[in-house]
Amino acid sequence: MKTCFNCKQEKHLSEFHKDITNKDGHGGTCKTCVAEYKKIYNASPENRKRRNKRLRKWTKLAKSKDARRALDRLKKYGLTQDAHAELLKNQNYKCAVCGATKENSLGNVLHVDHCHKTGKVRGLLCDRCNKGLGMMRDSIVNIKSLVVYLEKHL
Repeated sequence: MKTCFNCKQEKHLSEFHKDITNKDGHGGTCKTCVAEYKKIYNASPENRKRRNKRLRKWTKLAKSKDARRALDRLKKYGLTQDAHAELLKNQNYKCAVCGATKENSLGNVLHVDHCHKTGKVRGLLCDRCNKGLGMMRDSIVNIKSLVVYLEKHL
């Protein structure tokens, strides 16, 4: 049982939307109150106009596979299509680590490499380099240890 923040009624957890950010895994407002809020919000002409404008913008971007990828890069990393094209050009359309082209990469794409702490984009990597860097947990110490290990056993 859980009490809705809005109507203050105690209701079963099934009456709340799932929300993994909360300790109990459910939102704080019941489904009935959320539906009522949406009905009132969507009745406003300004809100409806704003929502429709936003939906049209995202729908235009999400038509093709490349457009969906561009939209994903924009949402995840704040990387515009122009900035992505500039990165590709600066890297000679190749992986920043091994020099593989996107045709040689799994899925024919160079992945956006970014710092997980700061969110800053570092470059574009082929699938193997991107996964390898992730497996090393972006740790210079781990990568240096791996180099020492390989040199020792060559």
